[in-house]
Amino acid sequence: MSKEIWKDVIGYEGSYQVSNLGRVKSVSREIFNRGVRQKIKERILKPCNKGGYLFVTLSQFGKLKTFAVHRLVAITFLPNPENKPQVNHLDENPLNNRLTNLAWATANENCNYGNRNKRVFKVGVVKPRSVSMYSIEGELLHIFSSIAEASNFLGKSPSCISACAGGKRKKAHGYIWKYT
Repeated sequence: MSKEIWKDVIGYEGSYQVSNLGRVKSVSREIFNRGVRQKIKERILKPCNKGGYLFVTLSQFGKLKTFAVHRLVAITFLPNPENKPQVNHLDENPLNNRLTNLAWATANENCNYGNRNKRVFKVGVVKPRSVSMYSIEGELLHIFSSIAEASNFLGKSPSCISACAGGKRKKAHGYIWKYT
């Protein structure tokens, strides 16, 4: 089992620390809030899961800023001599923010790493969902084998068609869309 090492979060020295095990804590300190002295007790922050990644919100001078935990760990502990912009999870588990699981990467390296592309490609190829295009009046106009085919046919964005077919929008590009 690794020993937990804590270091100050850059830009938040004396207020917050991050560990090599991927935890973030608020350091005990005194602050002035509206002219009143307050004691802040040390505590481990509970990260929030957004899109499969863990985030924490740090406060300084009354301003809140949200950070991805894996980036805080990498920036604090992991040298980046090639100035690569992204942090890769070596085991492809974005919830594992231990230092030993992180590496700096370019966008291309991060996208092409491991089995993720094989899984995404396989899912997209094996089961494309057909989508039906209806007039605003509800008349069936065309059935496409996929959203990509429909967007190519119209020369429009697939994201709007997907949002409509998924029930998040009422119409897209002047039509009603439904998965068939």
